[in-house]
Amino acid sequence: MATMSGTNLQLADNQRKANRAHACAESGLDILRFWLGRISMPGMTQQNDRFSCLANFLQDDLTVNSISNIPIAIDANHISIGAGENPVVLYSSPAQYFSAEIQTTSNIDILQMDVT
Repeated sequence: MATMSGTNLQLADNQRKANRAHACAESGLDILRFWLGRISMPGMTQQNDRFSCLANFLQDDLTVNSISNIPIAIDANHISIGAGENPVVLYSSPAQYFSAEIQTTSNIDILQMDVT
């Protein structure tokens, strides 16, 4: 009986952790949807300049609005948000955070965004 209770407790704890991770990723997606939804670029922007325009606008918008808790790193084909040792903290007490990666794809009109 005690073994069964211990197993049930472990399963419940695993489920709680999975639900918390899912909620953090969803929150991160909503945050990015908000900030990316503010971006507009001129219609004359060349296809090859679209990604850098998006990245620069995002970084500038965060800076202008004094958003310092969303660290962003940019290179030619990737935008890393809260990557590595510096995730975006949603709530510090139970360690709720997210990170994201936006990258180009083979189709110039489509970007891929992974949120964890």
